[in-house]
Amino acid sequence: MHADWLEFKEYIDKNEMDLPGYVVDGWYEYFLLLLETNKTMNLTRIIEHKDAILKHFLDSYSLHTFLESRGVVDDLETFLDFGTGGGIPGIPLKILWGDPHLFLVDARNKKLKFLDEVCQELSISGVSFVHENWDKNSSKIWSKKNKVKPELIVSRAVGNSVKLLETLLPITEKYILLPRGPELLPNEFNMCRKTAAKKSFSKAINKNFKLSYADQEVERNLFFFEKR
Repeated sequence: MHADWLEFKEYIDKNEMDLPGYVVDGWYEYFLLLLETNKTMNLTRIIEHKDAILKHFLDSYSLHTFLESRGVVDDLETFLDFGTGGGIPGIPLKILWGDPHLFLVDARNKKLKFLDEVCQELSISGVSFVHENWDKNSSKIWSKKNKVKPELIVSRAVGNSVKLLETLLPITEKYILLPRGPELLPNEFNMCRKTAAKKSFSKAINKNFKLSYADQEVERNLFFFEKR
């Protein structure tokens, strides 16, 4: 194992984090596959191990801790990662959670083929690959056709937050979590909150926080919507 990941394991022990060793091992093996394929396919701009630990894996873990605090994780059976790209945060969360069925959705089939190979290589079961480029109408059509209503949708996809939310609202009856960067548009969260409320997602939270590791720091906003 790379020295940076051994240091990460020491960091986990020192801070008494609830991260089993087998999860970290799975994350590491996944990142090695990501790096290797990234040589020929644009999957990630983050290629240094310490950067990835913070911006891919601790970032995914921060989603877990937030969702756990909201009581979402314990009884979760299905979740969906829209615009998954190289598999973040869907694959790290799947490795961490184990049982819930994961839907990975992306417009680029070659990236989904890579993620299928990852799941085969790491013996990850309970994953469906959806080659779609959704808008607010096509996502609803897919959901009805396949009779799928994931309980949780997560998306780090870039772009307009309101349009992204409009695409995702029709296909779940429970939770949507949108990790956003530090720089938000004026009233971005309020516009999303109003859009979600029209579909009875009346619980809306914006959590702003900073993540730090190995002298690095990133700032995040989490937009969370719950149907009530």
